[in-house]
Amino acid sequence: MGPPLAKVRTLTLTCRAAPSQWEGRLDDGRMFYVRVRRGELEVRLSPEPTTAVIDAVRAAPSLELDLSDPWVSFMDGETMRAVTASVLDFSEVGPATVGPDV
Repeated sequence: MGPPLAKVRTLTLTCRAAPSQWEGRLDDGRMFYVRVRRGELEVRLSPEPTTAVIDAVRAAPSLELDLSDPWVSFMDGETMRAVTASVLDFSEVGPATVGPDV
């Protein structure tokens, strides 16, 4: 059995495509970052509780997936939740809010 899933408390869509990006807070106070770009999906988790998503962006990937098409830089939120389910638990969070620059 692997490590427990990181339970998502907040979810924000920060870019719809090229790349698709989401960020948010976990129930333990850490931040997470998900990006789909050039056919790859990455999930990064900050190592410690923080309010700065850059701490997650700079962290080593917790999940890396090759989407087998180097032109894919878009993913809808439902698909993102499904493919990151081995790392992130979205069971207690609603739809993503949309960031101010999206």
